[in-house]
Amino acid sequence: MFEYTEEQEAIRRTAHEFARKEVAPGVAERDAAARFDTALFKRMGELGFIGMLMPEE
Repeated sequence: MFEYTEEQEAIRRTAHEFARKEVAPGVAERDAAARFDTALFKRMGELGFIGMLMPEE
């Protein structure tokens, strides 16, 4: 069975909460308007999700 490392689990939890609290609200409206939310992109950067390096494994 696959298990995340503590660091991977922390990243997974952070991404899940970010998506639930900040991305999901208003997603239909942004999609319908074909609008890119730069504030969400900035927040992703603040959380370290932009330019994140993943191991090749």
